[in-house]
Order: sequence, then structure tokens, then C-alpha cells
Amino acid sequence: MWGLLVGVVSYFPAAWYGHRFLEGQGMEPGFTRKLSVFLFASIVSTALGYGVSLVTSSPAHRRAEAGLQRQILQLLGSAARCTQNPGLPQCSQDRAEAEQLLGKILGGAPAKSH
Repeated sequence: MWGLLVGVVSYFPAAWYGHRFLEGQGMEPGFTRKLSVFLFASIVSTALGYGVSLVTSSPAHRRAEAGLQRQILQLLGSAARCTQNPGLPQCSQDRAEAEQLLGKILGGAPAKSH
């Protein structure tokens, strides 16, 4: 939560600083300067928000999050195989596992099947 707050709040000073910096460098006003400022401010605010989240989260939470990321990557790999050959017997088991993982990510909410 703190990471999100810091990321949102830090965007505006970063955008202001980026705008002033590029203006000082003699970059003409226009789309390119606006896009550059947007990208700079987005990168800075994302990095600050991630850093604050990393510092404020507990090691147990980080381990659990890393475990979820590994499971998601494994499921994405199996989903790619199932896209190429949907008749594989592993696909139905992977689909059920994906629905359980989605429910876990959404905080225990039952996943809706389409």
C-alpha cells in the first residue's frame, strides 16, 4: 500500500523535474518532450514505489509472492502448450490449477468459469 502511495505521489515531482530539465537542455515543446517526460516520471515513480514496497514488506510475504510468481510462470508455459495442442490430458488439470491459483490471488474469491 505504501509503495502505491509513494509511486503516485512521486510521479508529479518527477514529471515537473523532467519537464524543467528538458526545457533547460533546449528541447522544443511538443509531443516528443511530453512523451519523454511521461516515460521518465513513470520509470522513477514505479522504481520508487517498488523500492518502498520491497522495504516495507515482510520476508514471508516476499517468499509467498515469489512462489505465486513461479506457479504463474509454470501455468503460462503449460497454457502455451495447450494452445498449440488442446487435446493433451494435462490441459484440463492445468485449467483447474489455474482457476485455483486465480482464486488464491483474488483473495479466496471463487473464480468464474466462462
